[in-house]
Amino acid sequence: APRPPPPPSSPPSPPLPSPPPSGRRPVCPFKCDVGGFVAAPCPCDDSACKQAELVDFHSASISCVVAMIEYCDFANGWYYEPEPCWPIRTREIEIQDVGPSGAAFYAHTPMLGDRNVMVDIPEGTFEEDVTVMVTEISHHDLETSIGQTLPTMYAESKSDYLLIRPVSSTLTGTITIRIPFNITLKLGDNTAGFKKEAYQLAYLNETSDDDTVEWVPFDGELAFYARDEAPSDWEYSNLTTRYGDKRLAADDSPAGEYCPSFEYRHVCPDAATVGISPTWYDLFTANETDLDQTLHDGEASRLETVYYVEANVTEFGVWAVMELGYSPPPPSPPPPLPPPPSPP
Repeated sequence: APRPPPPPSSPPSPPLPSPPPSGRRPVCPFKCDVGGFVAAPCPCDDSACKQAELVDFHSASISCVVAMIEYCDFANGWYYEPEPCWPIRTREIEIQDVGPSGAAFYAHTPMLGDRNVMVDIPEGTFEEDVTVMVTEISHHDLETSIGQTLPTMYAESKSDYLLIRPVSSTLTGTITIRIPFNITLKLGDNTAGFKKEAYQLAYLNETSDDDTVEWVPFDGELAFYARDEAPSDWEYSNLTTRYGDKRLAADDSPAGEYCPSFEYRHVCPDAATVGISPTWYDLFTANETDLDQTLHDGEASRLETVYYVEANVTEFGVWAVMELGYSPPPPSPPPPLPPPPSPP
């Protein structure tokens, strides 16, 4: 009798996925797979980021943020990875190693209009060197960081959310912060002139594990300065706008001299060629109205509404100038009781 045909051979098993490089975690938002067009090391593989559960702006250490800055700011990473680089690319970030002699932050700090945040750390604040970061954090990222919606105890923030790290630092004495803010009120009467009673400086620890995080009103002395009243010896950044160096624009494209690939003769391909979606252009145009640069562009007279508040504080964390006067809506009435059952 003829032999039966042999059973069909089983299809080969699919190859196992390649393990991520040492130190990279699946939660890392950077792909770092753009064909060598980015000359900087991948933040996911940087030793400074190994301790972070999530490599993002609010979870990473300052040294890990430095790795993200290098990737996103200087070597085309922002162009080929626009979404994870957006928080790094659109924020002003100043980092210094501060020793016992103190330091002043003003050159690359957050700006409102043409006024920059200033942080003065006096001599003797630290007994040894501490790496300090002064930057800002968005409303969305702040809520992500604390794992809850921000408490609605104020009308709205009139300044950027100023973020000073490391929050765990022990300060000997006080540091001086000067925050620019927009005096235009959301709920109050803007025709009555500036009234300092309408504003509150508030603090929040965005690294707290508390179930409920609250803004803490600053109970010390505040000094307010109109545009033409700020002391002449203050150290300004001398930028006419936050993006005065044009490092951020919708039509930005990679600089050929920084593109290391010989395949394109040192000319970086556009985002469509590499398959980037959304592109930097898409992301920029979708979020442009959220950037500070749109607040005063072309309207120099509106810069008059940018004042300074100055305070001597003892905490690192999030600081913001708030508008008072918020009244939460009354609670909704309870639903009506169901009608009694009909008698049998």
